[in-house]
Amino acid sequence: MNNSNYQIPGWLALANAVILLPAIGLGIFLDYAARTFTGANLIQVLLSILFCSLGVYILWSFRHLLNFRYRFNLIDSLITALIWINIIITVLGLYKYFIPEIKVLQLIFGITVMALFYGMGVINIVLGVRFLKLNDDMFSLKKPFAYANIISGVCILSIILIPFGLLAAIVAYILQGIIFLRAAEDVEFV
Repeated sequence: MNNSNYQIPGWLALANAVILLPAIGLGIFLDYAARTFTGANLIQVLLSILFCSLGVYILWSFRHLLNFRYRFNLIDSLITALIWINIIITVLGLYKYFIPEIKVLQLIFGITVMALFYGMGVINIVLGVRFLKLNDDMFSLKKPFAYANIISGVCILSIILIPFGLLAAIVAYILQGIIFLRAAEDVEFV
């Protein structure tokens, strides 16, 4: 991936930041609309797959940027874990469309998703702390990006502060998008 190829994940990260809250609102609306409009479930499935795919692509691209541009692989396993958590939560979220309503299964899936969200919170904190060890300041965005991830993780773990965690995640997406776009513009001399 050359520098110009970081434009696509940069713009996607910024788009993700812009549409995160409206997408959550749309999901809540579609849950309600599914009672009367059968197509709402299909829309939710497609949106879930789209957002999962975007998240995986952005994370994979960020790992690539860190590995090849900055020679930094201290958070590779954390990024891989976030990718898998994203995929698993998406798959578990789709269960209600394909598996009959069985209370025990709903309970098991609910507990599993909560455990994965807690795991995501812990991973975001560790990722932020480890990210601070990067030798480059990434266009003066290293610390703000790291702190946004730490704050997001703490808010997720607290449960009560999850709305603030979403705001911190939006900030992290914006910073990540700017990092990508600045990396795409930056000429690397070897």
